[in-house]
Amino acid sequence: MPEKKKSRISSMLFGLALFLGLGGGYAVLRELFFSAAVFRPGWAVVGSAVFLSAFLCLALGVELVRGREIFFSMTPDRISYRLALLNGAYEIAWHEVLAVEITAYRVRFILHAGRKVTLRLGHIQDAQVALHVARSIQLAALEKKIVVNGVVPASAELVTSG
Repeated sequence: MPEKKKSRISSMLFGLALFLGLGGGYAVLRELFFSAAVFRPGWAVVGSAVFLSAFLCLALGVELVRGREIFFSMTPDRISYRLALLNGAYEIAWHEVLAVEITAYRVRFILHAGRKVTLRLGHIQDAQVALHVARSIQLAALEKKIVVNGVVPASAELVTSG
């Protein structure tokens, strides 16, 4: 990520941490010490949660907690991707793929072990990039003689177990 963008995000996180810290801190202090009326435990809990979320923003701003990189990579051997910051990375070897189901919203890999792995195209912000990813996967699967949307490639044999 470029330095200018990184410092801009850090300064926004510092501002958000300051806003949340002051607001949540005031709410907690008001409920605990300054309120002459009835103590409202719900307000104290929510104020504490807002105050604590300021520390998360601060930790993200000074990079104590690192956000994970979002990526998509396709090679002749495998597909690797992470499309959300908090999700884990997926790595799928082409030789494990039995079939691929492609729709406008997702790409589902059906593996030999019966496991299904879904790549949600909605997590890709640019619609053109999402379409390019789906088409690239479709072409690569067809090159590797993998069934795409139930269509068996011309020179591939359908593997049946039994």
